[in-house]
Amino acid sequence: MSKASRHRTILTLLGQRPAASQCELQHALSKRGIQVGQATLSRDVHALGLVKGSRGYQPPGELGVPRIIAHRVISESVVGVRSVHNLLVLKTFDGDARPVAATLEEENWPEAIGTLAGQDTILIVCSDNRGARKLAARIRAQCRHPKARGRLGWWGHAVESLPSQLSSFYCAATPLPPNNPLQRVRQPSTR
Repeated sequence: MSKASRHRTILTLLGQRPAASQCELQHALSKRGIQVGQATLSRDVHALGLVKGSRGYQPPGELGVPRIIAHRVISESVVGVRSVHNLLVLKTFDGDARPVAATLEEENWPEAIGTLAGQDTILIVCSDNRGARKLAARIRAQCRHPKARGRLGWWGHAVESLPSQLSSFYCAATPLPPNNPLQRVRQPSTR
């Protein structure tokens, strides 16, 4: 049996009744004449994105499970949220930007037109300024990290009063990383 047909069978079985364990799912497959090892079944569960909820393994989309996962990804990964005009900049833990951006795109929020992700930073282009502020508030509400929820800079220090264009981007109390384009704006002239 091909992997694709096995995946269809697994989804069909789980659509009829959730499986409490992989062993139970393996038994249900064997009743249908599909012999599969535990390692293969574990890979199938991962590939299908099955989630183990209170009723057992369920296909994605059941009982709002993806929304719970999306909320968890955002709440545990985002450490900073800033909006400037129609742009939204999210700071994440190192390596989390791409999964968070993919999660945000799956949410299909009407304010977001698109995302661009690096290693630890996400740029979200919004339809307008109001949409960016609304989306920033929505993301901040989901964040558990204190830097993302309050008026703290990327590095955790209170943001000093700066021109409004700059205060959204960096913390003046902390030295900027080398080669940062804002470095020249921040440093006093030596003339």
